[in-house]
Amino acid sequence: AVMLAPYWDAKPSLDQLIFEADAIVWARPPRISGKSKTIPGEEGVAPTYRPFIEFKFDVVQYLKGSGGDSVRVESPRRHTYLTESEALTDSNNALSERNAAYDDREAVVFLRDSDGGGAAARTYHFESANQETAFDKTYSITDGYNAWLPAAEPRAAKADATTNKRADDASYKFLANPESGGAELTELTLAGLRSRIAAVEAMIKKGEGIEGYEDCLGFRFAVETSMRREREINGPYVPKRIEEGPFPSGLPAGGEFMNLWSTGGGGYSKHWAEGPDANMFSLAIVADNGETIAPNFVNTRNQATSYGVSYRVARPLPSGRYEIREQSMAGLGIPCDFSMPELAPIWIFTFEPPAGAIHEAFFDPASIGSGGAAVGADASNGVLKPTDFTFGGAGVSLDSIKWQSQAVEMRMSPHNRLANHHADFIALDGSVSLRLDFDDATETGEGDSRALSWAVCAQPWRDGDLLMLRISESPSELSGVSRDGDCGSSTPAPGG
Repeated sequence: AVMLAPYWDAKPSLDQLIFEADAIVWARPPRISGKSKTIPGEEGVAPTYRPFIEFKFDVVQYLKGSGGDSVRVESPRRHTYLTESEALTDSNNALSERNAAYDDREAVVFLRDSDGGGAAARTYHFESANQETAFDKTYSITDGYNAWLPAAEPRAAKADATTNKRADDASYKFLANPESGGAELTELTLAGLRSRIAAVEAMIKKGEGIEGYEDCLGFRFAVETSMRREREINGPYVPKRIEEGPFPSGLPAGGEFMNLWSTGGGGYSKHWAEGPDANMFSLAIVADNGETIAPNFVNTRNQATSYGVSYRVARPLPSGRYEIREQSMAGLGIPCDFSMPELAPIWIFTFEPPAGAIHEAFFDPASIGSGGAAVGADASNGVLKPTDFTFGGAGVSLDSIKWQSQAVEMRMSPHNRLANHHADFIALDGSVSLRLDFDDATETGEGDSRALSWAVCAQPWRDGDLLMLRISESPSELSGVSRDGDCGSSTPAPGG
């Protein structure tokens, strides 16, 4: 599966913060101080000290989760020190440099349990999309990070919390950094925030009982954050166009023409083809021994895997260029049906005919005329394409091929006998189901209405068959041809 590297400076979306948060608290203005925490050393090793900024909030209301009337939040610094005084100097320096412009007002803060204490926890960290961004944040709105959304305007500290009037103030506004690009702060109403929280919770509820569903949502939000940052830096993603080939034409249905190996720690990925020629190909997962496998994508989503992606034809393909877009879905994304279609590479496959072949085409016969007495393909029935080729330096176009009344008839414009050549009709299994020698054809009609005809007593194809036509130069001894003659005797089987 195509993946983007994570961007450590990417801003998580509001939905991602809502999803990841253990608690979302509408809180009164904080009390903030610089602190230090002792980290015990191993036996015989002195302890170290981790500086952090401590925030204490009185709760107006829990918008997600539950807990006490107040919460304590630690924002750790990255470095540790050998003495407590050094650690306190670090935390107090960070505090003095912190932009405190919005500390005088209420805010909505997104919190994660620091110790897994659940609803009973009293110590939190601010929600962080990844470990790299968890350190050295001072959590003011000027950090450009939306774990702290201050009210658009200060409100009186005596606001009536006992009747919770403000819980119904849907127009109460909070400031947020834009989720993608720009530096201007935007406003988010309390009603809008509640709606976003409800939407994310509904998304989670939708997957109840589905194994790996919440992991899948977390994966989705993280990837969308990286993709958003990728677009900010490099503009819209341009899919890779990869040309491969030449491969031999006429491979049997299911025939492999390319195999690419994949290794990694994210389990197996689903692979499938989209695009203009998707119905001509199939993609399969194969083991080390080449055997096709059907892995349990969900159960293996966190395992290290090594497997091949086998590219196969769905039917014998005439020579030419074919285009597909290879979509994939990581094992982590399967429970919630998440993929990244814009990252899918575009493959251009070239197939070439064997030596001596002058033309190849799709031949998908259909019933022709009233009662379906004739079966074949022309401009209006079935599929016969491409029709144009060159013979002896001149252009020739196939107009029709049909079987009727124990004979195969082929029409071309301009009419041409194609001397010293033969036509093979290749079945799905790659075998030649019928071979016609142009030197043995009977010419019928006159002028532009002339056609070539061969006696073929048994009907060689049916409405809905999928065949490939190959016209080639004939060897000196051509076996297995169908000849004009009495249909009282059987038509010889195609040969080598």
